[in-house]
Amino acid sequence: MIIILAMLVSTTLIIAGNYWIGKYSDFRGAGGVLILVVGAMLMFISVICVPFYISAGYRAEIVNEKYGTNYTQSQMFFAGSLIDEAREIGRNRVELNGNLITGEKE
Repeated sequence: MIIILAMLVSTTLIIAGNYWIGKYSDFRGAGGVLILVVGAMLMFISVICVPFYISAGYRAEIVNEKYGTNYTQSQMFFAGSLIDEAREIGRNRVELNGNLITGEKE
């Protein structure tokens, strides 16, 4: 939803900037160039983020199914590496001659 909103805003900025560039030749035209550049950058960032955001939904489904958690697509998109790291820390263990060594003193 956020990415769609960002794309709509960036498209509006690009259209408005292009209009101001064509209509005015003073500082408003320069403002149009700035608006156009900001809109284009926002559109570029949005387009790059879309595949990662979609894949975060699939990752959340897989993780939730495998570990019995309830992560959302947004949580996996923004904090996916942190979630993976926390799970990996909880999973570290070493077996030596069949004995489980977890780092805790018995």
